[in-house]
Amino acid sequence: MDQLNFIFTKNSFHIDEAKDSAWAELFKENKYAALYELGFKNNLKGLTPSAFYLYQLSQKFIEVLSRSPELEVAREETIIELSDDDLDYLMSMIPFAIGTEYINERWIKNNIKHLNEQFKKGYDIL
Repeated sequence: MDQLNFIFTKNSFHIDEAKDSAWAELFKENKYAALYELGFKNNLKGLTPSAFYLYQLSQKFIEVLSRSPELEVAREETIIELSDDDLDYLMSMIPFAIGTEYINERWIKNNIKHLNEQFKKGYDIL
């Protein structure tokens, strides 16, 4: 993830002039699958502000998912929705980066929706 920059768009994000790395390839192939996987990583160092924000978004999704009581009963039907506090936290973390003017609660919820879809895909193949 070192030195990967992202550009935020009206509804999502994309990688900006990626350097050759495993993470860059993952984000090029399927950015939401890569974003989902990113949430499971710990102690990532040297992230650019845009990468760190996406890391925070994904980690917040995984954190809320892991606290979800219905996870053990109906895993494939679990849908994560962020609380107002979670949204406020992510809104307070918005970095100085290209396209951050697009980041708002709707943008965050849209990307959380995509993370929910990635979570569900893990159970569709079982």
